[in-house]
Amino acid sequence: MRYVGRGPLVNDKISLDQNGKILYELKKSFDGATHVLLSLLEFVEKLASIVPPSYRHQVNYYGGLPSHSKIRPLIVLSPVVDVGPKEKKSSPGVLLDERLGDSQEKKAEKPSTYIPWAELLKRTFGIDLTVCPCCGGRVRVIAAIIRKEAIQEILEHLNLPTGPPKRERFYETEYVYENFA
Repeated sequence: MRYVGRGPLVNDKISLDQNGKILYELKKSFDGATHVLLSLLEFVEKLASIVPPSYRHQVNYYGGLPSHSKIRPLIVLSPVVDVGPKEKKSSPGVLLDERLGDSQEKKAEKPSTYIPWAELLKRTFGIDLTVCPCCGGRVRVIAAIIRKEAIQEILEHLNLPTGPPKRERFYETEYVYENFA
């Protein structure tokens, strides 16, 4: 299931009258009015009020389907995974239980929900990091480099940036509105 958000305005409902004012057709007529008449400055003011703030989540999910919902397990079925028969282990505890006639079976272990990061990238973005782009062979991890100095040396040798990308900030500017009528 995918979430789809609608835009706040419908382009087909926006028109210009003879005086250069903007007419916006209403979906429902509450008091008999079918359109809202706005000047250009008022229209831009209404548009600016629906622009989301910078560096904030733009989509919020409510109800039972979001991943953090307490009632999600009651609504969404979890996939059934057949783990197959388990081999008996020959540990002293198992042997002791068999000798004593303990017929109580242990709870079945829950299958792991871990998905490797390469598989997640392949599912989400279609990037297969397990295939070599040059020869098409299988790629495997030969080293995990965690020392910051070693990582910087390698990146400098490959002429790649060693720091995070610079984040652009939002700066307020003054806009000059002209009368287009």
